[in-house]
Amino acid sequence: MPWTEDEIALVRSACERVAEVPGAALASLSPGQVADDLLEDHGLRAAIKDGLTMPRSPDLLPPWLPARIDEVVALAADTEALRVGDHLIHCDLRPDNLLIGRGAGETSDRAYVLDWNWVTLGPAWCDWVGVIPTMAAQGHDLAKLLDSTSLSRSADPHAMDVWLALLAVYLLVSCEDQPPPGATMALRRHQRHYARVYLDALATHRGWL
Repeated sequence: MPWTEDEIALVRSACERVAEVPGAALASLSPGQVADDLLEDHGLRAAIKDGLTMPRSPDLLPPWLPARIDEVVALAADTEALRVGDHLIHCDLRPDNLLIGRGAGETSDRAYVLDWNWVTLGPAWCDWVGVIPTMAAQGHDLAKLLDSTSLSRSADPHAMDVWLALLAVYLLVSCEDQPPPGATMALRRHQRHYARVYLDALATHRGWL
């Protein structure tokens, strides 16, 4: 941090390589489908079914959210848009799950994807579209990032919006809960931060800002 252009290029290349892994290669792991895996969360499932109440504190959240929260939830509910493709998905791609290797035993620099706790299957573009909002939050142009690779350039714009909305709602439903035993109190602030990152990318992509 902050993101540099060469790091973005390395991560984009890593996402493209991950997307080339066929779902059949993971048969022994019996992976699920990304929408189904996320909907195992009771809070997310309830929010999509019954609506999401705006968090009591607006801390770190975008000022436009109260007026758009029902629209965000409606987008998140359209999970059928994500039930295409059976590509490997990391499903938690963030800067702290990436390592940039500077020629360490390689012929060139490379980005390594770490912490594969949530392996699942789905659209090839999910990891890339899930990580570029962190780049856009630091001033990199979202439209250019989306246009920089066939992963997102050829993706359904509505499906990408559903993905961003689903991630944001997933983070919002528990952002005011007590952290689970053993977890740092900073967990909920971390959730709010990433909810804001995804929401701002969603708003930019849909022309709300």
